[in-house]
Amino acid sequence: TSMSNSLAEEFAEFGVDQVELYVTERDDDREGHGGPMRFDRPGRDMKEEDLITEEMVEYAREEYSDSIKSVLLEKSVGEGTAKNGSLYAYVSVKGENKDAMDEADLKLLAGRFFTAEDYKSGKKVAMVSDYFCDNMYAGDTEAALRKQVKVVVGGNYYTYTVVGVYEYSNSGFGFVTTTKAKTRTDLYLPLLTAKEQMHGKKGYESVKFVASSINDTTVLDENLSETINEKYYGKNTFYKVGTYTNASWIEETKQSMNAMSLAVSLIAGISLLVGGIGVMNIMLVSITERTREIGTRKALGATNGSIRIQFITESIVLCLLGGLIGMSLGIVAGLLGSKVMGYTGHVDMMSILVSVGFSAFIGIFFGYYPANKAAKMNPIEALRYE
Repeated sequence: TSMSNSLAEEFAEFGVDQVELYVTERDDDREGHGGPMRFDRPGRDMKEEDLITEEMVEYAREEYSDSIKSVLLEKSVGEGTAKNGSLYAYVSVKGENKDAMDEADLKLLAGRFFTAEDYKSGKKVAMVSDYFCDNMYAGDTEAALRKQVKVVVGGNYYTYTVVGVYEYSNSGFGFVTTTKAKTRTDLYLPLLTAKEQMHGKKGYESVKFVASSINDTTVLDENLSETINEKYYGKNTFYKVGTYTNASWIEETKQSMNAMSLAVSLIAGISLLVGGIGVMNIMLVSITERTREIGTRKALGATNGSIRIQFITESIVLCLLGGLIGMSLGIVAGLLGSKVMGYTGHVDMMSILVSVGFSAFIGIFFGYYPANKAAKMNPIEALRYE
């Protein structure tokens, strides 16, 4: 439950109102402007003509002006290393437009965000993380401001002036796979700055559209790619565009979590079956040892029903005590495990009530046979039992 709740909180940050338009290879067989499409046709690398252009983005804005709230544009320069003598920091250099930076919702620790002039002129300014400052400036975020940093990306050297420092937030669902010093963080640039440094492809392999509402997300997901393909990719026999939503991925992940929960439940069910059989065996042994007691009670007038209820009650109490001990240990172990894994511990009262009820059911189900056996004993033979 703790993991599911934590994942749900993480999912909420991914933006279920976003629709990604991306370029993908054709895998269909159709008659197009470029001739018949075949599964056995030779493919080719993506070219400038295959990418999503600014013209396409503006066309989409106009066609779906009521459904689109904003457009997130990003141009990746690549992964590299910022160096200052013996000091270094791993970074992913990427250019973002204003909408994308606003959507990122970064927490500013020092300096400022990019200005309208930064975006318009493509100034070589950058925003870095507090992890970056830990490596390069001994954690002093103010010391990083207005400093020029040199970044090596794919053998190319770039120089940027730091204008802002943001707080890095791990998005790995609580799992930390590397040390703080070796963590690769984003170094943000104005979009135009990144595009000018790429000296090549001006288009985008993918563009994210933020819908005005959840209902508009569905509209864009179902219609946007068809609209763009019809107008711009009719003659392209190798590539087309498709759409993808975070909501789809979230739903798939939830289904995987449900499948995992079902698997755990089945394992728990097997454990309960084994435990129930153990309870039944204990009750059978107890009845055998108390045969004379049962015979005495029946000789004094106890009915079969009262004998049966007595032993079923004992079975229920035995299972409830075991269930309470198991739940206590499970809660403690679960909270400790959640803390170790970085999740917020959560105790579900409904699960506790179901567990208590199930323990009582196990007591009744597996206790009935021994209790019924005790109830049907012949009192004379029971009194003669040694």
